[in-house]
Amino acid sequence: MSTSYFPTTAIANTLTPAIVSASATSVESGHPAIVVASTSTYGQCTWSGFRNITTSVDSTLFVNVQCTKPTPTDSAFTVTISADIGGTVTTLATIHDTQSQITAYSADVPSGTDLSTVSVTVNVTCTASLSVASTALATCAVYPIILG
Repeated sequence: MSTSYFPTTAIANTLTPAIVSASATSVESGHPAIVVASTSTYGQCTWSGFRNITTSVDSTLFVNVQCTKPTPTDSAFTVTISADIGGTVTTLATIHDTQSQITAYSADVPSGTDLSTVSVTVNVTCTASLSVASTALATCAVYPIILG
């Protein structure tokens, strides 16, 4: 049996993703123009609220994500996906500067785990180009989180 959990703004058991994003802006000044400042935002979302059920068998938590690399090409981003399972935090993936297809990352959920203690966090950071003035946007689409 698989159960999908999703943020309240999305419908479980669909392929409509939640988007976690970060942006960065660099500013040029002078002649010749040089990048003189850079600002960035940080995106984070945590999913929790699994049913208050204790597993009787070993299970697997699946987190399906798709990352989009920002432009210009020398902009950078990092996505970190972690799961807290019964108080133990595990990093499922750290993705650097790689655009991806939908990819499933997983973690073991041992028998005897209270599912209400499970949460998944996705962090996104972005750095703007340091060679030209630009605004970069990095996104991570998070599809239904499945316990199966």
